[in-house]
Amino acid sequence: MKLEFEFAGSQINGARDYQEDAFLITHLTDANGQPSAFVIVADGMGGHNAGNLASNMATQAFNRHVSANYPATNPAAVLQEAVTKANESIKETIAETPALRSMGCTMVAAILEQDKIIWASVGDSHLYLIRDNELQKINADHSYGGFLDRMEAAGSPIDPEPTLSRNMLMSAITGDEINEIDVSEAPFNLVAGDRVLICSDGLDTLSFDDIIQFSDWSKSPKDFVNALMQAVEKADMPRQDNTTAIAVNVRASSDQTERAVEATDTIAAVAPDPRAGGRRGWFIGMAAALIVCIGAAIFFMRPEALFGPAKVAEVDPDTLTILSDEDEDETGVADPAPAETVSAEPAPPVAPPAKIAARPSGEIIEDNLKSGGAGPRMVVIPAGAFQMGSSRSTSPDERPRREVSVAQFAVSQYEITVAEYAPFAAASGRGQPAARGLTQNSPVRSVSWDDARAYAAWLSAETGQRYRLASE
Repeated sequence: MKLEFEFAGSQINGARDYQEDAFLITHLTDANGQPSAFVIVADGMGGHNAGNLASNMATQAFNRHVSANYPATNPAAVLQEAVTKANESIKETIAETPALRSMGCTMVAAILEQDKIIWASVGDSHLYLIRDNELQKINADHSYGGFLDRMEAAGSPIDPEPTLSRNMLMSAITGDEINEIDVSEAPFNLVAGDRVLICSDGLDTLSFDDIIQFSDWSKSPKDFVNALMQAVEKADMPRQDNTTAIAVNVRASSDQTERAVEATDTIAAVAPDPRAGGRRGWFIGMAAALIVCIGAAIFFMRPEALFGPAKVAEVDPDTLTILSDEDEDETGVADPAPAETVSAEPAPPVAPPAKIAARPSGEIIEDNLKSGGAGPRMVVIPAGAFQMGSSRSTSPDERPRREVSVAQFAVSQYEITVAEYAPFAAASGRGQPAARGLTQNSPVRSVSWDDARAYAAWLSAETGQRYRLASE
């Protein structure tokens, strides 16, 4: 029987200050000219430098490799090669920027074609099948607990080490050699009525029975992922991790429908990229991660929440099955060309003013700090639009060429100085970086990615405004 797939994805921050997960849904065409799809969920490693950057890089590296090498006679081999490409991209970035050496991510990726699903996974993210009201995990668990369970299932149980947590990762994408990669030895057969769930381990807050119940109550993938995210938030766990889920309905194909999701070739929520709008139009570029290192300049922006939300390539959400990090803002980018990553990153829960008039371009803003003094000098940048990408490029990262609108925002006029950074260093207990040969007006140096993000969060708390690292 010919099958078709309907997709939806969503994510929440949980108790974290920012989102480190990324997900992607890319529509493809198989060797027989039939619709197929590639999906991925990448989970930035919590507590490590720039986990969101790692998950974003892994997602984009996967997307490029799969898009360039599909259709394929051996899709599993393409996925395994993509794991290697993702790992190499992180390795190269760490070599260029040693401050990012601890970043990494876990991931699960799958290709759905005809009546089959083929996957590759590294780490503890999940690939579930829901069939006849039963939930089955079909990919491997590379946590220490998963290792113990596999040994027991193989008839060779071992006593757990008392000093090791069951949640400890035994394999991840970090730029080093990958300990374990789970690649489907043979395609897994799907039937009409199946539901596939790809998710990060943040969903572990819910029991199997909870997931089955919400699936039973939800007709569409969109309703299902909404219900899952709401249930995780309602559980209100004090250390709730970022949570991301993609749901896929598998159904018999009709003569009228050739594709389950209209109007787009790629929908996603990945770490920062200005090419698509996220929650309330706030965005942040991962390029900032690459400049936060020894001797580099640090810039911060005050996002468009101060001056009104940006509108970037919006479509009617009623015609598109896509969720960013929040239910109320569903945006996408039409992309008839080879797969392109579009993105959305959630903002911290700081309510924007209901309506603020636009400020004159070039105006200087200095917000007062609660602890005394003023924040960095910020310059208002005018709103505008530009043509992004190239229709003639063969790179999927640059297609299609389209107009992108950016709302008014403010960015620091100068690099953050030693004097400006000092109050934060004292208040946070992080300590002032070495400043030998520097004056109070010199740009601060030897600041890590985590330090820079923490400084931006401190400015937000001190001023009541919202500061973030600048995007590209």
